[in-house]
Amino acid sequence: MVEDQSPRDLRRYLDYGKRLKEGDGLDEFYQWIGKILLDGGAVYSIEERAMAFEIGICERVADLWPTLFDVPRADLVLYHPLDKCGIYRSILQAGVSTARCSAFLDLLGQRYKKQYAWIGELAGREQRRPFVESGSGRLFGQFLAALDSRIPQMGLDEGGEVARLKDQLEHQGQQLKALERDLEHAEDRVSKAQQGLRDKVQEMDRVKRQLRDEQENGEKLRSERKTRIKSQRQSGEAQRELDTLRREFVKQDGRLKEMAKRLARAEERAGGGSWRLNIEALRQMNPEYMLGLDGRCDDESLGRMRRRFAAAFHPDRAGELPPWVGELFVELLGAINEACDRAKKK
Repeated sequence: MVEDQSPRDLRRYLDYGKRLKEGDGLDEFYQWIGKILLDGGAVYSIEERAMAFEIGICERVADLWPTLFDVPRADLVLYHPLDKCGIYRSILQAGVSTARCSAFLDLLGQRYKKQYAWIGELAGREQRRPFVESGSGRLFGQFLAALDSRIPQMGLDEGGEVARLKDQLEHQGQQLKALERDLEHAEDRVSKAQQGLRDKVQEMDRVKRQLRDEQENGEKLRSERKTRIKSQRQSGEAQRELDTLRREFVKQDGRLKEMAKRLARAEERAGGGSWRLNIEALRQMNPEYMLGLDGRCDDESLGRMRRRFAAAFHPDRAGELPPWVGELFVELLGAINEACDRAKKK
C-alpha cells in the first residue's frame, strides 16, 4: 500500500496539505496520525494506517534532511531489492552512520522523485517545528523501534564487504586495463590487416585495369589482323586480276600487231589508198557475244569488260604504229561502249 501512495494522496488525507499551507491544526493532525498508526484495526482500516505511516516517515525524514542532504555518501551493498517502505526504514535506521543514511536518501531521490521532492518541501517550510519533538513524533519513534524488533532491517557490512568488493573491483579494473591493452594490440593488427587488404584490393584493381587494357589491345590487334588479312586477300585478288589483264593485253597486243601487219601487207598489195574496217557489222552483233559475257550482264561484269577492252584498244597504245591503227582503236572502243550500253539496258 505504501508503494502505491503518492504525495498527492498524502496531501488530501485529512486535509494534510491544507493544514501545512495554513500552518494551523498540525498538532491535532499529528495526534490523529499516532492514534491511527497504533490502532490495532478496530477503528481505522489498513489503508488509513498505511497513509499515516508514510506521513510520519516523511515528517521524520524531513527532520533529518539538513543533516543528510549534500553530505558524503557511503557505498551501499544491497543483498536484496528494496521497495519504498524499505528505503524509508533504511534512512531512519538507528545505530548507523550518517553517510549510509544519506546514501539511502539519494537512492530514494533516484527511484521515487516525487516523494523525494515532497520531503524537500516539508524540510524547507518556514517556522517548521520538528516532528520528532511532538508527542506523536515520539510515539512514531517507538513504533519504528518495535517494527525493527519484529521485522529487522537487512544487514549491511559497511566495512569488510565493501572493502572486499572494492578490492575485487580494483582487480577487475586491472584486468580490464589488460584487456584494453590487448584490444589495442588487436586493433593495431586489424588496422594493419585492413591496410594490407586495401593494398591488395588496389593491386587487384590495377591488375584488372591492365588485363582490361590488354584485352582491348588484343581486340584491336585481332581487328587489325582481320583488316590486314582482308586487305591482303583483296590485294591478291586484284593482283591476280591484274595479271589476267596483262596476259590478255599481251595476247590482244600480239593479235593486233599481227592484224596490223596483215593489213599493211594487204595495203601494199592493193597499192595503198584509204580503207575502213566494217565497224557497222560489229555494231549489229549481239552485245553478249561481242563482249564475251556468256549471258552475265550485271554492272560489275560490264565494268570489268569495259576496262579490259580499254586496256587493249586504247589509242595511246598505238603511238608507234601507223595512224590508221589509232583510228581503228577509236572505232572499236566506240562499238564496244555502245554494246555495253545496249547490254546494260537489257
